Amino acid sequence: MDEEFVEQIPIPIWLPENEGDELMGVVVKIVAGDYGKQLQLKDEEGIEHLTPSHKVLQSRLREAKVGVKVKIVFDGTEPSVKEGKNPTQMYKVFFGKKK
Repeated sequence: MDEEFVEQIPIPIWLPENEGDELMGVVVKIVAGDYGKQLQLKDEEGIEHLTPSHKVLQSRLREAKVGVKVKIVFDGTEPSVKEGKNPTQMYKVFFGKKK
């Protein structure tokens, strides 16, 4: 019996490289990942992205809801408060105003 299969292509995780990098889109899904909550955003071009599981970002996105427009700006890194750990990824998060 022949069955047709469709390859499942993963949604890319947005990983900013430079201070000031931005991601803007509408929340289409909230995902409980292995390392905490991630948002699935759809940008203006219809491309979907997952947010990284960085603790600062997760904290700032705690009020996010499906259908809300979100703008995330990478604000660089700060040294970790724990010796020998990776630097802390810093973010600014803005939610669209309700009309």
